[in-house]
Amino acid sequence: PCCKNPRLIYKAGRLAKGFGEEVRKAKTHQEQYKSKKGRKSTEDAVRFFEEARSLRERGDLEKALQPYRKASVAISKAAGKGSKDFARVCNDLAQTYFELGQHQRAAELFEESRLSFSVAVGEQHEEYAGCLQNLARAKLKLQHVADA
Repeated sequence: PCCKNPRLIYKAGRLAKGFGEEVRKAKTHQEQYKSKKGRKSTEDAVRFFEEARSLRERGDLEKALQPYRKASVAISKAAGKGSKDFARVCNDLAQTYFELGQHQRAAELFEESRLSFSVAVGEQHEEYAGCLQNLARAKLKLQHVADA
């Protein structure tokens, strides 16, 4: 029997969106600022990123994690996971985890950043190369020498 409850169908559809292959793409500047919500997400991302970077520069690594996480969520909504901005936020967040000695989490985020840089700038770009270098350092710390 087929389910006729629209609420359950909607819920099932939302759950199903989490399956399959994720396509990374970046929104254009115009798409980011097209709506009030998009503009707010972009402004929030910049504010969180600047706060996190300031805390990190002062040496407050633990305190920098939350604003970096908030910045990554806001910029992924505003610009997309295939954007250069998202890749940079992930890279900085990963670097913070690396400096805190949380190498597994750092490696995961460096990989996320690598995927975004590959879409945003291509694999021949210096930022992509720097991200690969960071990923290799994290994997070496985890003793994944074959992967590094």
